[in-house]
Amino acid sequence: MTFDPRAPNPPFDFMPRKRTPPVDKPQLYGRFFVDLTNCQKLRDDIQDRAAYLHCVGHLPSHLRPRANQILLQISEYFRRPTSMDGRLGERRSKDDAIRDLKINDHDMVREVRKRVSHGYRIQHSRGLGTRCGFSKIFMFKRNPDQTIGEKITVTLSGAVKRGWD
Repeated sequence: MTFDPRAPNPPFDFMPRKRTPPVDKPQLYGRFFVDLTNCQKLRDDIQDRAAYLHCVGHLPSHLRPRANQILLQISEYFRRPTSMDGRLGERRSKDDAIRDLKINDHDMVREVRKRVSHGYRIQHSRGLGTRCGFSKIFMFKRNPDQTIGEKITVTLSGAVKRGWD
């Protein structure tokens, strides 16, 4: 007898639920596990930087070595573009890191996802020699003639500002 969940009277009273396995934090964070467990400020800082990485698909510039190493530990190289708009990026956050740090609930990630669904694209860099800080994501929308039209900046708190100042 095969089970059909859409049948009017299933053969049993309960439905097994799909549950995601728990995150193996010591393996995910490696040598930084103790630091991230004991220090809430470090965990919050890494969550902000990981949110930037998740949206843009590359590491922010000018980070301290320890923050860079933690981000490298919780992400992996990926062959296809990993940014939210599907055009840029070479690093992808591991699924366990996204779940444990609650990256999808971050204000910046929510706002960038919303803007991408409205036709905005992520600007990789503002030019040679400029910083790619984790606190701002630069986005733009194209005009019908394919020139860059509206420019916006999405901040860490999810606020949207006109222009790229």
